[in-house]
Amino acid sequence: MAATGVAFEIMFRIVSIPSQGFVCWIDADSAKSVNRAVCYATGVMWRMIVAVAAGYLSMEVLVVGTGLLLTRVFFHSWLLEFQIGPLPAAHLAAKMLTGFVYAVMAGCITAALGRKPEAPTMLGALMLGMGIGTLLMNRGNQPLWYAIVVPIVGAITATFSGYAWLGRTERQ
Repeated sequence: MAATGVAFEIMFRIVSIPSQGFVCWIDADSAKSVNRAVCYATGVMWRMIVAVAAGYLSMEVLVVGTGLLLTRVFFHSWLLEFQIGPLPAAHLAAKMLTGFVYAVMAGCITAALGRKPEAPTMLGALMLGMGIGTLLMNRGNQPLWYAIVVPIVGAITATFSGYAWLGRTERQ
C-alpha cells in the first residue's frame, strides 16, 4: 500500500484551486505550470453531468409515479401501464400534460444546477435520444403519434424552460 502511494505521488500531484472550488489531478511533469482552464473545464463538465442526471432522474421519478397513480385512477389497479391493454385518450392526455409540466421542472433543475446554457441543451438531447430509443425498441401500448410527439415536445420544453431559467437568474 505504501509503495503504491509513493508511486502515485511521483506520477501525479494534487493541485487545489480554492477560488474555483475543486481539485485537479495533473501529472508531475506539468505540476509547476497548472493550466487553470483545464481544471475549470473539468469542474464545469462534472457540474453539468450531475445537473443533467438530477434533472432527468427527477423527471422520470415523477413520470413513473404519475403513471402508476393514473393507472390506479383509470383501471383501479396498481399494474404498470404496459401490463394493461390499450390506454384511453383521457389517460394519455393526463400523462402528456403532467409530463410536460415535469419537463419544465427538469429543465429548471438542470439549469439551476448546471449554471450554463449547455446543461439544458444536454438534457433535451438526452430526452430526445431516450425517446427515439423507446420508439425504436418498444413503445408498449402507446399509440405511434404519442410515442413520436411526447419526446420531441418534451425535449424542446425542457431545453427552453432551462434557457428561460438561466435568463431569469442572469437578470437578478
